[in-house]
Amino acid sequence: MTWRMPSPQSLKFLIRVVQNRLGSFSNLRILELDASPSQNYIGTILRQWDCGQCPALEELSLLSIVISPKLGTILSRLRILRIDKPVLRLSSLYALLTCTPNLETLVLTDTVPTIDVMFRGDKESLTWYNDDSQGSAIVALPHLTHIDWSFAPSWDSRLLFVLLRAPRLRSFSVCLNNARMRWPAVCDQGSALVFLSSLPVSVPTLEELAVECIDTESLHQAFRKAYLPALVRLQITYLPPLEAPYDLPLLPRLESMFRDPRMLALTHLKLSHFTLDPEETKTTIAKFPGIL
Repeated sequence: MTWRMPSPQSLKFLIRVVQNRLGSFSNLRILELDASPSQNYIGTILRQWDCGQCPALEELSLLSIVISPKLGTILSRLRILRIDKPVLRLSSLYALLTCTPNLETLVLTDTVPTIDVMFRGDKESLTWYNDDSQGSAIVALPHLTHIDWSFAPSWDSRLLFVLLRAPRLRSFSVCLNNARMRWPAVCDQGSALVFLSSLPVSVPTLEELAVECIDTESLHQAFRKAYLPALVRLQITYLPPLEAPYDLPLLPRLESMFRDPRMLALTHLKLSHFTLDPEETKTTIAKFPGIL
């Protein structure tokens, strides 16, 4: 089922139906909610959503809209969550993910949640808090195996592995924004970004990494401080400009992209739209005994 909201009247009708009648859709498996950007609804929040009224829901897509679940309700069968919403606060994302204990796939399209909370603790016992919360543990997603993220801030993209606790994460696909982009934070939470950046990042379960970039400088920043010891498949793609002449950029040295360039488990490597230096390529391949 797909709901689109082209006018204020339809938005009000949607809220009334969703909040008061959705129990009649007890067999609903796939739901897409779309707030039309042309009506300035980017940032719309459906509050007090009773997740228990959708007991069979397996896929949920939110376009320019966010659901604020009713406290204590969960989407127990939800496996896939897609969020396509340029305006999203981290506290809202946490509130939603708390209700998806069995989530397997998270897709963030052109979405970087603004940091509007503070943090304390270390990587293993990190908690977040704001004016409305005394402190909550970082959201645990024990069944999450895949994340797809587009236009991630290259400088801070590794922080997603800190902000979400996903002990079984197996694959990560990311399209990096340009090298100048930083993770957004509200003014009084800027120190939270500094604190998060100081924490170690390790993803011991990650086996597949697919990276797309629009400049090579972003490759120097995205994973330089992340430890990824179990990578089996690595794909790096340069996305050339569509309407301007270009030269294929030189692939950066592996040491400048990854904390540990010796990827002993790697068996598949794919490089697209790069110029390769012959000697450097030989040196790089030698670090991957699994693909020789």
